[in-house]
Amino acid sequence: MAKPAHALALAGAVTLAPTALPASARREVELLRKRAADALRIFDRLVDPADSPDDRVVIIYGADHAYLLNRFAEGSGAFVRMGVADVLTE
Repeated sequence: MAKPAHALALAGAVTLAPTALPASARREVELLRKRAADALRIFDRLVDPADSPDDRVVIIYGADHAYLLNRFAEGSGAFVRMGVADVLTE
């Protein structure tokens, strides 16, 4: 199965070239790069199970991943973000 176009586009958004930065900043950039790559892998796995607009995908991740996952979901247009209370009361 081909990967969704939005996942591929997002993958290109995290390409960084930190060569002109001091060592401390390069470490920080590398940490951010790894976090973004982890979040993209998680997001990529979330897109596959959602076959129908009526499907619900509930994910529980820590705050470290939550920010990026929310941005990817909103930016992709593939998901409608709902609060936990909304999902549990449906």
